[in-house]
Amino acid sequence: MDLLERALAASQGALPMYHLTCQLASLTPPPPEIQQLFAALRGNQAEIDRFHGIMVGTVPIQEFYAPENVQRIIDTARQPETLFKVRHAETTLAPVA
Repeated sequence: MDLLERALAASQGALPMYHLTCQLASLTPPPPEIQQLFAALRGNQAEIDRFHGIMVGTVPIQEFYAPENVQRIIDTARQPETLFKVRHAETTLAPVA
């Protein structure tokens, strides 16, 4: 692989983060499907950690935002035992002084 090929490969790898950064920097609300994803993340610490991982490069953006992964997160949030955990956590939080 020559230098040009390496540079192209590196820039292609950085493109998803560039697009995500541009979307976040626009300060516009995310699209409805991303808002639904963010709502589904609530109370799901493992997936919240993975979301933070996309920001630091430990989780590939394409992997996290893959349609089947997004649907899995949303489906998990809709399960009755998950809803109970989130509601229970909301009622047991201590007030901030």
